[in-house]
Amino acid sequence: MLLSNRMNNLSIRNKLRLFTLGTCLVLTAFFLGSVWKSTNSAVQTDVQQELNEELLQFNTAEQNRLGENLLAGKDVADSAPAPDILNSRDPAKLCDWARHLVGQSGLSPRHRAAGDQPADLDLVSLVYPDGTPLGFVLSRGKSIVCESRRTEAPFPLPKDRTKPELTDWEARDGNLYELVQVPVLDASAHELGRLVIGFQIDGRLADRIAGTEKRQAKSGAQSKPASQQTLQVALWHLDDPDPQTGLQQPHILAVSDGGSSTLLSPGSLKTLFAGREKKDPFETADFTWKGYRFLTERFGESSTMLFDNREHVRLTVIQDTRPKLVVFHRLEWFMALLGALGMLLGVFVGSFLSRPIAEPLIGLASAAESIAEGNLDSAHTMISGDERRDAKDEIGMLERSFLRMVRGLKERLAMSTFLSQATYEHICSDALDGAGADAAVRTSLAVLFSDVRGFTSFSETEPPEAVIALLNQVLSLQAGIVEHRNGDINKFIGDAVFAWFAGDDRCRRAVAAAQEIVAALNAQFAGRPGTQVGIGIHVGELVVGSVGSNDRRDYTAIGSVVNKAARLCSHAEVGQVLLSAEAAAEFNDDAALTPLAPISLKGITDPVPVFEVTRPATAAT
Repeated sequence: MLLSNRMNNLSIRNKLRLFTLGTCLVLTAFFLGSVWKSTNSAVQTDVQQELNEELLQFNTAEQNRLGENLLAGKDVADSAPAPDILNSRDPAKLCDWARHLVGQSGLSPRHRAAGDQPADLDLVSLVYPDGTPLGFVLSRGKSIVCESRRTEAPFPLPKDRTKPELTDWEARDGNLYELVQVPVLDASAHELGRLVIGFQIDGRLADRIAGTEKRQAKSGAQSKPASQQTLQVALWHLDDPDPQTGLQQPHILAVSDGGSSTLLSPGSLKTLFAGREKKDPFETADFTWKGYRFLTERFGESSTMLFDNREHVRLTVIQDTRPKLVVFHRLEWFMALLGALGMLLGVFVGSFLSRPIAEPLIGLASAAESIAEGNLDSAHTMISGDERRDAKDEIGMLERSFLRMVRGLKERLAMSTFLSQATYEHICSDALDGAGADAAVRTSLAVLFSDVRGFTSFSETEPPEAVIALLNQVLSLQAGIVEHRNGDINKFIGDAVFAWFAGDDRCRRAVAAAQEIVAALNAQFAGRPGTQVGIGIHVGELVVGSVGSNDRRDYTAIGSVVNKAARLCSHAEVGQVLLSAEAAAEFNDDAALTPLAPISLKGITDPVPVFEVTRPATAAT
């Protein structure tokens, strides 16, 4: 409601400006929203497709790598030292032999490639059939250590002891390894135990998935800063459930070299993955966070490699979508700039377009105010002087209609001078209640007739213009006095006045008006020919209504009361006011009346009593 009131208080020009500006703003917002939605959707689809392709390429390469590791494990298991070491049950022999497999003393395996052995080999162990390890040879940073079988967690038992198996294993220090377990047989093909070789799941694997190592090898350059990397990889899994809460917390195993930024640090990823994994810890996640696209799957599930993911390792590929959106963001800024220019243009266009609309309406409003104040001529001048009144549009039609209305009002105003007050009220009542032109009422009125004496002979001797001018003065004076006494001039009949008075004191007001007329005419014209009158007054019931044809009607009174008042007027001498007996009785002031001899009136058989009103001013009170 408040907004509606404020809108109603605005000018038509400001409303047009606001409408144009609002239209430009809505269109700009719509186009910007459409561009953002479509480009963001396209970029997300493109990024997801790239991530799927990256995962597919990695799984294919990883399958080949694990296959090579499996073959390497079989070769090592078939070598002479493995059965002898198991038979000797001497951990020292295992350490001496395995050190050459894992790496030379003091060197990290990630800096060497020894013969046909895998360059990423990080663990070697021999395990007896009951699962008891003889010992462990592990790569610890830049050194290679040999540990007893009691310091590490047991390896997972293979599902098929007769075949090599690929699986994973978590050490007590939290490091996770890809394991190749191969049976070790004696000369009689009896199982002596198993050879276990492992490859740590760390940043090297994450870099290999992300392609960092391949890019560095080709370019010979250092790794790019995190802000310039687009593809990141995180390897993680869930720890055992908390005994108190039952929740599993994510354990970040490795993050690719490009993921060293604060946003993609292990701590941030741990918090993010923890929030995503509370309901179902093994649900595949695919979402966007702070401009990065995350695609997660269980390690090895989209490949055909025979890898038993017992630790439920997750592989999350992270793609920075912001570089792909740079061009589109520039386009959005460009469109926003165009939108701002469009809005400014809209304000200008709105102001330009509102002028031919608002100015005529303002002119019409001013004309309406002039009409309300009764200045019809001023309103007519304003509208007729507007050049747009001949236009073919709606405003031109409105101005022409308004002009016709003003002309009609002027005509009706001019015609109103020819109507009595009773006639005007009858017309208004007929227009409002639809009573009809033939409606008539019976009422009781005091009727006054005033006639100029000797006017016919006067008009024959004077020019017509002088006669009309004098007659208008005489009639205007009488009409003013009648209206002052709350009477109504029904009509002017030549040089005669036909008026009536209503109300309880109608006769007293009629007599007072008659005396004032006589006194005023004598005072103004001093008995000049054509200015002296005789007056007759009668009271009684009569019929008031519209009389005439369908094309021309007159609102008047009909009945013997009117005729009798006219007859009394015709018998009155110059300056004489005659009352009928009925009017004298209602006047009720014997001191102001003088009874006269009964007179004979046309149309009335018996002589009629008549009274003359004396001239003293007391009679008019």
